Amino acid sequence: MLGLLLTSLCRLINCAFLVVPVPKMKSLVYIKVVVYFGAAFAMLGWTVSLAGGSLKSINAPSEIKGTEKGYLIFKFLFLGLASCGTFISNASDLQRYATKPNDVLIGQFVSFPLSNFLVAVLGNLIASASKAIFGEVGYIESLVKRSYRLTKLSSSSGTR
Repeated sequence: MLGLLLTSLCRLINCAFLVVPVPKMKSLVYIKVVVYFGAAFAMLGWTVSLAGGSLKSINAPSEIKGTEKGYLIFKFLFLGLASCGTFISNASDLQRYATKPNDVLIGQFVSFPLSNFLVAVLGNLIASASKAIFGEVGYIESLVKRSYRLTKLSSSSGTR
């Protein structure tokens, strides 16, 4: 029930921003960037600390072979293309209000490659840390939830 209420609240907040012009949300975009990367680095620190500071599996050979490996390469190629398409459509919304034509170049040549690079590197490091925590490599919500429950249940406070 709580999940439904929180989802509804998020949707109402999102709908409220539909009436706010994009140029007026400039500060919110900067706040979102700071919070997003802060959360990503916090997630990295958390998973690496749960793994005991070990990222040995990042240098391990692939355990995936044959057609499954081909499928995963294909799948993640298209996920990357979808990410690029999302950035392109969102960037045009934000960049159409630029005061000078060259203002959009920083967003296209710096922020897009930098954000994609950081997300890929952090995702791989977090997934690598999950091998030491759970014995399997994964970067899915259920692993994060399981990790939270494990740390909560194994805490010295004895709370369950």
